[in-house]
Amino acid sequence: MDDVILHEVAHLKHHHHRKSFWKFLSELIGEDAKQQKLAQDIAFSKYWGFYTFLMK
Repeated sequence: MDDVILHEVAHLKHHHHRKSFWKFLSELIGEDAKQQKLAQDIAFSKYWGFYTFLMK
C-alpha cells in the first residue's frame, strides 16, 4: 500500500511515466521502482504459477 501512495505522490511532481518519473519514484521508495512494478504485475497476473515454475 505504501508503494501505491508513493507512486501517486511522485505524480505530483511528474505527470507521466517517463524515465524521470521512475527515477524519482525509485528515490522515494529506496529501490528500483520499475523492477518492483514489474514484479507486482507478474505476481498479480494469472501467469504467476508459470513464472514461478520457470524461474526455479
